[in-house]
Amino acid sequence: MRKLTTDDLMGQLSATEEVINGEIVIQKIEGETPVVQAVLQDVDEFPIMLSVGDEQILAIVDLWGIDEVEDGKVSELNAVLLRANLPVPLSSFSIMGDRYVLFGALSINSDVNAVVEEITTLANNVLDALDFCKEYLNS
Repeated sequence: MRKLTTDDLMGQLSATEEVINGEIVIQKIEGETPVVQAVLQDVDEFPIMLSVGDEQILAIVDLWGIDEVEDGKVSELNAVLLRANLPVPLSSFSIMGDRYVLFGALSINSDVNAVVEEITTLANNVLDALDFCKEYLNS
């Protein structure tokens, strides 16, 4: 069986109703590891990056930097996010460097409908995260 590539994922997503009707806008971003950037209409300030690995498709969205957390509230925010990992559907919080992120992972064998579901769920979870974390973030 042929390994899924970023170009394959772009092609599959391009054929979905969500991309055709403009609900999701996608583009390939070249780099050391090429990614597909997916932007949803209602959450356009939080693009979702999809990378294709050997065994999984990783969907990740950058939330905010540690410098955007109110002074003295980093530990409290981290505890809130750890507790939120279970009830947040199909997504988990993490810290990459000095950035907070939300991510989801799918099997490399997932069909494109599952990828679209991951993208839309992740976007909805961003809105929820912003809501329940606002008291920890600088205005």
